[in-house]
Amino acid sequence: MALTTHSDSSDTIMTAADASTDERLAHLFDGIFSVAEEWHDLPERLHQLVEGSGVDLDEMPGASLRWALGYFLDETTRQGRAEVQLSWKTGSDTAAAPPHRSPSGEKVLDQWERLAALVTHPAAAARLRDLLAQGRRGTPHQSASAISHYLQHVHQPQATISLASGAEVTRRWSQHAVDLSLGRALTLLPIAKATPAGRPAADQALRTGLDTAAAAIRSPHSQVGTAMSMLRLLTGNRNHLALADRDELLAMTDEAAARYSDLDHVIDELAELQIQLDPGRREAARRMQVQVRLNAAAALAPMVQMLRFEEAAGLARDHHLVDLRAEAVRRMQQLSNADFGFEAVTSEATVPGEIRDRQVRMASDGANWREALANWLNTPSPSGSRSANEQYVREITHHSFVRTLRSHHFGTGQLPRWHAITEADKDAADLAWFESLHCAVNGEILAEALDRIVRRHGAPEERELTLFLSKDGADADLAAALARALRRYWAGDLEGALHTSAVRVEAAARNVVLLLDEPAFTVANNDTQGRFVGLDQLLDILLRHDFDEDWDRYLRTLLLGPTGQNLRHAVAHGLFLNPPSAATAALSLRAFALFVCLSRQPPRLNTPATRPLPGPTWTVTDALARAMRLGARSPRMLLPLVRAEISAVGRIVVNVRRWLLGGH
Repeated sequence: MALTTHSDSSDTIMTAADASTDERLAHLFDGIFSVAEEWHDLPERLHQLVEGSGVDLDEMPGASLRWALGYFLDETTRQGRAEVQLSWKTGSDTAAAPPHRSPSGEKVLDQWERLAALVTHPAAAARLRDLLAQGRRGTPHQSASAISHYLQHVHQPQATISLASGAEVTRRWSQHAVDLSLGRALTLLPIAKATPAGRPAADQALRTGLDTAAAAIRSPHSQVGTAMSMLRLLTGNRNHLALADRDELLAMTDEAAARYSDLDHVIDELAELQIQLDPGRREAARRMQVQVRLNAAAALAPMVQMLRFEEAAGLARDHHLVDLRAEAVRRMQQLSNADFGFEAVTSEATVPGEIRDRQVRMASDGANWREALANWLNTPSPSGSRSANEQYVREITHHSFVRTLRSHHFGTGQLPRWHAITEADKDAADLAWFESLHCAVNGEILAEALDRIVRRHGAPEERELTLFLSKDGADADLAAALARALRRYWAGDLEGALHTSAVRVEAAARNVVLLLDEPAFTVANNDTQGRFVGLDQLLDILLRHDFDEDWDRYLRTLLLGPTGQNLRHAVAHGLFLNPPSAATAALSLRAFALFVCLSRQPPRLNTPATRPLPGPTWTVTDALARAMRLGARSPRMLLPLVRAEISAVGRIVVNVRRWLLGGH
């Protein structure tokens, strides 16, 4: 197709002065499609070429061109079927009704019909025939005609433009635009095939789609976009395929799976297409999805391998592929000893001696061991104030780019424990992380206070300690267990103190729930045995009775998952193999002691601590928060700022890695 243009602009069409209005508009319409390379280029090309042509785009008949080019081709999915839709969305008119449905719609359709008989560019003819089909002007016939012209555009995607200077310029539509033309032809196929006259065009569209898909899959250059687009659209038309063509399409999905085996998102889509084409291949398709992840992991870094194996295991679990799930988990376990490149981030802070001593004294002062231990038992939640922590987290993370990333939490053996995906997940993870910093600092204070009690008064006998802890009606058995755990701590058996206190917190909490006359037992059901509810459900029950939210957060952060440290699970299941620190043992004892005290008759869940630790208790975490707020603006400065802030107040060693990675 040749077009003559002005010498000063290769994009301005020269129209004959004596041509009729419709011919001039048709010539302009052809020119627009000849110089365009994408479907969304058309409105811009219209405004470029209309200049100097005398065509008024705001009034009929010129406005019919603007409206015809205000539609866009988009690949979408409707009711599970891949389609290429012709959608009206032009500039400020987006909210308005499509032109052919407006009051002047019949005039617009008349103009489009006259232009459709005059234009010569296949894409131009396809657009007008498509619009006429949408406008209810002989829909099956117009759809068949639109299909034929779209297919012509697929086979003839370029035009040669003759300039006034005599030079020729070739413009070629992009592959994506040509794919949309073929996709639109396939989308119109069911309408055209409804009439005998439209079936040849429909069959030709199917054949062209199959050939295009095969060529894209077998191309030496990657054409995965074209291949997957055609496979999606053809699968959506599977009911219109002959049996042999359907088998050919299914074979092409296998060929594509082999070609794109390193692209798991493509494999996932191919699996869905195979299931639609042949439901009997469901298990094989799901196996392909899992296996491709297992195969792809081998060439990746250890950390990424672990995440891919975890993804494969989850997919196998969801689709009940027991053997592949076991294989993925085995590979995760084998990889758990690899070097993931974790770095231990340790910050040291020196608290002035008089401030630290004052904190320890307030938690351990007394004329005798009874008064001293009573003060220790009346210290507040080691994780701090829930409301204050939430405010800190909001300030720290508000401008942080890290919030855009998916957060992965690793536990014992470097195995992935939990992922923060949603914004709510990230909020919960950030809050638990900041609370863990409080616990790390205040665990040191609690441990030193326990040591000071023994240095000043000696370790009380187990019987006297039990009687003291069980006063005012507290449960005697729980008091005795706490007494033994404290004695182990004072004897230097930190591991024994941790293991005998952490696992008894749930029993102590359950005792308080039973005192409140709340149901805490799940009855047997078929093959499920009756059992008491877990610690998380017990805490939910206590919250309904005004249980202090600061203590609730402490218990969940220290003892439970997924955002917390899950210390109780690690101890109960033998995952805590390293000797614990004195701070960790003290934090566990404090959690157990809380419920021993609450078991007194009648239980008072909202009674605040009578001897709260003073303001300087939070000095270190305040410094961390301030540094992190500044560091969020420049992530590279985060660690230097943390170190600088802490060094001003510092001599407490807070091993952040233990708390972040679950190593305690």
